[in-house]
Amino acid sequence: MRTVTRIAGPALPGISFAARLIAAICPIATLLMLTELNSIGTAGIAAGMLWTGQAVGGPFLGRHADRRGHRPVILAASLANAAAIALFVVSALASMPLIVQAALAAVVGVTVPQIGPLSRTRWIVLTEPTDAKVLHTHGSRRGGRSPSTRPSTNSASWPDRRSPG
Repeated sequence: MRTVTRIAGPALPGISFAARLIAAICPIATLLMLTELNSIGTAGIAAGMLWTGQAVGGPFLGRHADRRGHRPVILAASLANAAAIALFVVSALASMPLIVQAALAAVVGVTVPQIGPLSRTRWIVLTEPTDAKVLHTHGSRRGGRSPSTRPSTNSASWPDRRSPG
């Protein structure tokens, strides 16, 4: 944690956690909202579409961030995601057909800003090689602590086969 605050400042852990909440809370909020408004079946289908959208949209947004830069892609994804969430909530409150709600849930998933992966790639530019592993692990742990159903173990917890030690 000292390495993180030394390089990026003391506010980064809080900002990073807050920025990742949307990816963690959206699927759970979808389940809760649609279970209350409709049924557990509708909620499961919509949440599944949202998760599928995240899986499909992540590499797409990452590729665009590599080509156009992180800031414009995160900004565009954030604005698109806010609009998609608003439309999705309206569709649920208006009891639109399941196909409409599922499609909008997928759009919400596709447009979720990929804060975690993009922030970890920024560390490569900001750090020395010895600090990068510490910071990458911090970013992964921060993502693992968010209230989500994804596993908290990821690539940072595996040994680095490239380094001799």
